Amino acid sequence: MNRKNLKDYAPQARLDFIAAVTARANRFGISENGSTPMEHRGDVVAIGGSVYPRAVGLQRDKLIERIKLQGFAQAMESVAYTWFNRFAALRFMELHGYLDHGFRVLSHPDGGVHPQILEQAEYLELSGL
Repeated sequence: MNRKNLKDYAPQARLDFIAAVTARANRFGISENGSTPMEHRGDVVAIGGSVYPRAVGLQRDKLIERIKLQGFAQAMESVAYTWFNRFAALRFMELHGYLDHGFRVLSHPDGGVHPQILEQAEYLELSGL
């Protein structure tokens, strides 16, 4: 297997994933300087003027605890690493035919702009969704 492309891509991808995870954390009021208060309102939570499902608040609390244990930078890098591995595994599975539905999730076999699965979304039956 030729790993040169991966070796060339991975360092920049790592930085891009860290930036994306950090931006997502910032969206939910979490930054290197701390976190904004979260207000519980029945089945939803309000964070910085935006309203989210209660599950988002629970996930946010878990991330804040992780940041307390690892530090902000390390937690962001760890989460980014997990997401990179998930996407790499998904790409491997789609290229080698390991997905039961048979459609590409991240790309299109004909080089189309949108993933193949979007064209077939109305015809797919995915358990659990």
